[in-house]
Amino acid sequence: MTKEKILLDYFGIKEFRDKQQETIESLLNGKNTLCLMPTGMGKSLTYQVTALTNGKMALVISPLLALMEQQSDNLNSILEKHNKKAFSFNSNSGNSIKQFNYLRDKFNPPHNPQFLFVSPEKMMLDGYAEFVLRKHKDKIGLIVIDEAHCVSQWGHSFRPAYKMLPSFFQDIFGDNKPPILCLTATVNPIDKNEIVTDFNIDNVIESDSLLRHNIELNIEEEVVKNDDKKIKLDEILEKFKNEKVIVYTHIKKREYGTREMSDYYKAKGYKCAPFDADLKVSDKEEVLKDFTSGKINIVFATNAFGMGIDIPNIRCVVHYLLPESLEQYYQEVGRAGRDGKPSFAYLLHAEPNLRIKKDLIKKSTIKTKDIETFWQSIEGKKKEIPYIGQIGSTDVSEDNSELIIFFKLVEKGFVKIITKGIQGLDCFEQNNSNAVFQSYSSKSRFMKLISSKIGQDLKIIHEAIYSLFDTKQIELKSTPTKLLYYKIIKKITPEDIDLMANEFNEIKEYKLQGLEKMYDVLQNNENINMVLKEHLGLKK
Repeated sequence: MTKEKILLDYFGIKEFRDKQQETIESLLNGKNTLCLMPTGMGKSLTYQVTALTNGKMALVISPLLALMEQQSDNLNSILEKHNKKAFSFNSNSGNSIKQFNYLRDKFNPPHNPQFLFVSPEKMMLDGYAEFVLRKHKDKIGLIVIDEAHCVSQWGHSFRPAYKMLPSFFQDIFGDNKPPILCLTATVNPIDKNEIVTDFNIDNVIESDSLLRHNIELNIEEEVVKNDDKKIKLDEILEKFKNEKVIVYTHIKKREYGTREMSDYYKAKGYKCAPFDADLKVSDKEEVLKDFTSGKINIVFATNAFGMGIDIPNIRCVVHYLLPESLEQYYQEVGRAGRDGKPSFAYLLHAEPNLRIKKDLIKKSTIKTKDIETFWQSIEGKKKEIPYIGQIGSTDVSEDNSELIIFFKLVEKGFVKIITKGIQGLDCFEQNNSNAVFQSYSSKSRFMKLISSKIGQDLKIIHEAIYSLFDTKQIELKSTPTKLLYYKIIKKITPEDIDLMANEFNEIKEYKLQGLEKMYDVLQNNENINMVLKEHLGLKK
């Protein structure tokens, strides 16, 4: 079936828009492609039509659970009449036992999913997911990095798995990778080059106009106190009382965090809710559902809310706290007016906001002491080289700095990931007596000790166990403990640590420069549209 017939039969659309056709043709010709198109122009159709045309599965790396759930549900409403399916593999699939069973059962030839949505962390930390994808790699015809600006903007800080995706794809596919599509609406030239380099992009396709001309950008005058901003916000919310509005507070706590702001305006009679990382998954889904339906019409949010989510009739976006950069600002205002109708954005700022933002950036920067402490925690008591260690989710703190340091050590060659696996065999039970399983389990309940006693590589042992589970010779009876097994290749010196700390400091300085540039634009009353056009390298 041709791409034109796919577009009509599946989506009821007669013609491609903007750079959709050019992008699809690039992918069908086997080229790694970066596509930049404005929000609401149909970027998702580029990979959907490509996958349905080539008849193979699309593996879609998506940054947010709510986003992948919505994309999967929307696609299934279209695919079900054609006897095809889209699945999202994440914590919503249940506990680890349910997730293992879910993934095994969904890959059931010839009824493999047409689209599989996963997070970068799932790809980096789930050994069974990697096993399944490697087993079915010939059925995967496209890799998609949705919201690709996250690679550069998040990959160096709190989402390090983004920077490990190229090595993950190499582990799965070797040199026979399917085409890779990177999608985004906004990226500056420096970050664009990083994406092109990381994913070996052959073809950069950019819309003739990435500026959203239907959004009126309003930069309010700087005020002295945050209380003055609230007065202006009252006026804005009253003006858009019956419309959908996102208010970006960018923080969860304090008097202007998502929770307190939502409670304050709810008490004033507004239909509103908070959205931030600390909400339960079910609560996030409820907020998204209620906002989409109109049951609530104001969301007080951190920066994750709204990314890629298809809510066309958001009329207003308010920045209550200074955005971290021009990129962040434009990505977030772009969540308004996806239906093409006139929409509005307001940026409210007070002098203390710059200091608060700077403090947050500096506080989150990884320092020499952090690297030293983490290295000591993974090096092992015997200090032998090579040393085989393991790291799991319980071994790292909530701020994610340990994983960032760990992946930096991998990047620098001090540590090598051996395999992504499980801690032991006592979580499994046999359906029938199996010689391989009995041979392993007779040595020890722990995978690392089994490897040591029989002199077999950990990766081979894990592959054998995953294969037994995949063919239903063994089943999970309790939750498996998932681990990254690593090998320390060489010792780190104080000079090495200083060099790494300097790299993290450079990231901090880059963020601070972006923040200062954002603030300077406001102080100098520059034309925000002209500034965005120049900074993002836009054509129109």
